[in-house]
Amino acid sequence: MFIIQFAVNVAVTDYPTDAFQGVPIPQAELSQVDRWIRTVFGGLTRWDAVHFLHIAQYGYTYENNLAFFPLFPTLIYSLTLIWSWAVPLIHFSTALILTAVTINFIAFVLCGQLLYALLLMLTKSTKLALLACVVFTLNPASVFFSAVYSESVYMLLTFCGMLALYADLSLSFIRYIIAALFFSFAFATRSNGVFNFGYIIFHLMVETLYSTTLHKFIGERDCGTVLLKV
Repeated sequence: MFIIQFAVNVAVTDYPTDAFQGVPIPQAELSQVDRWIRTVFGGLTRWDAVHFLHIAQYGYTYENNLAFFPLFPTLIYSLTLIWSWAVPLIHFSTALILTAVTINFIAFVLCGQLLYALLLMLTKSTKLALLACVVFTLNPASVFFSAVYSESVYMLLTFCGMLALYADLSLSFIRYIIAALFFSFAFATRSNGVFNFGYIIFHLMVETLYSTTLHKFIGERDCGTVLLKV
């Protein structure tokens, strides 16, 4: 994916659009290292990525930035502050790109591992779990997990929440709290994360129904036992 985007980014001239371009950075402020990095990863910093990088560096300065939720750009900014001071040759905006690409790469790898663990837990089939991971990794939409978009972090938090729901059924109350925390962070990453709470509602409904049915069965069994004794 990195090789393809690099080749296309070098070979194809960007078509001029009226899309948000962020705050232009004077070329005089960029070192040769900055230019190399931007050439290598430039294909991953288009469209929505411009908004995330802008928010990470400047905050919500434009109204159209409000469509993008804060967790991902906040994570980019915070992690960049940790290491960027040690590399003065790199402009802060370039450091943000490196951090964002690294975050998404790590998150995407972890997503594959969590998806495998989740499906192995649910299906008990290594083959199905592996097949799902292959489809998840190689499907055409996976380009959004490599670009500076919030999909990778969102899916990582979503899978963590789902895994928490299924991990240990004996910890009913605690696992709901843990899952809710992960889903809350997912919601802070993307607006559609609000639908993740449906997993918790579904589990509560299933457990309530199962518990009611089980109690009814036990009650009928006990009544039958009493009648037999009488």
